[in-house]
Formats: sequence, structure tokens, C-alpha cells
Amino acid sequence: MAEQPAAQASADVVRTPAQEVFELNKLTFRLAKTKDAQMEQILGAVLPTVLECIDPSKPAVQKAAVGVISHVMKRAKSSQKTLKLPCKVLLDAMNKPGASAFTKNFAVMLLDLGLPGLDAAGLQSLFPSIVTGLTRHTVVLQEKLLRMTLQCLPHVNARLCAEQITEQDKKELLSPLFDHVKICLLYTSPSPRDRG
Repeated sequence: MAEQPAAQASADVVRTPAQEVFELNKLTFRLAKTKDAQMEQILGAVLPTVLECIDPSKPAVQKAAVGVISHVMKRAKSSQKTLKLPCKVLLDAMNKPGASAFTKNFAVMLLDLGLPGLDAAGLQSLFPSIVTGLTRHTVVLQEKLLRMTLQCLPHVNARLCAEQITEQDKKELLSPLFDHVKICLLYTSPSPRDRG
């Protein structure tokens, strides 16, 4: 009988809440010792899992996960010039079907901190994911995502104004935005009589 690969074997392990708290606390300690230049790669690997740990059914685990995110937010605020957050990973975690409200809200808070640190190419590459995610979230999150979209637009506009724009560029950058605008224009609010 063949042995299971280590990654699959570790994925099959069920952890108790106490073990999860221990691992999250250990992660906080490791992040505290990590240099800013290495944080983006490490956070890209661990943040989706940490965001999923914010589960109200496990208060101790939730508290430890919020502790990790709090540490990341403090570091990001204090070293905005040198610490880069994995914005694409955060958007993917937020837009993932079945993502909890906690995951979405914390991801948006981290995105708010991470977007100013991105260069023009980074903002251009995030633009389609931000716009595509607009229709999947509550009104409050949609407002925040629209604000982020506005941060990206000058850089997207610069790319669209370039002499050698391709049809792929137009489709990738403009199609999600136009789709959202169409949805907004076609939406009709229910009349007071229909509300109940």
C-alpha cells in the first residue's frame, strides 16, 4: 500500500480548537519576527486560512485569528512603504463562494491598507477582480469596492490610452465594469407595496 503524501496526510488531520489557537499564536510570533520584505509571500500563503478561522462558533479560535489579523494590520499601518500585502489573495478569499461575512469584512480592511502600496501594474491587475466582485457582496462592501475601483481607474485609464491597446486589454479591463454598470442601471427598487 502506497504512503499518502505529507500534504494530503496533514490535510486529513482534524485539529482541536486548542491546537488551532496554539498554531495561530505561534503564527503571530513568527510574523512578529519576519522582515517586511518577506511578509507578502508568507501572508499570501497563510491569510486565507487565518480568515477562515474567524468563526463565531469557536470563540477562542476566532480571538486568536483576529489577533493574527490585528498584528498584520498594525504592521501594515506602521510600515506602509516597505510592507506589501497580498491583495490578490485577499480579493480571492473575499470573492470565494461561501466566504463568511467575517472573512469578507477583514479582507476589505486589509485591502484598504494594501492598495496604497501597489504600483500601477498591481492596481491594473486587481481591477477586474475588484469589479467582478462587486455583485457578490452587500451594499456596504460594494461601496468600499467601488472606492477601490476608483483608486485603480487612473492606472487603468493610462493603460487604455496607450497607443498599442489590444482587444484583450479592453475585454479584461472594461467588460467587468460595464457589466456592473448594466446591473446597477437595470436594478429597480421594490415599491413599498411589494416590500410587505
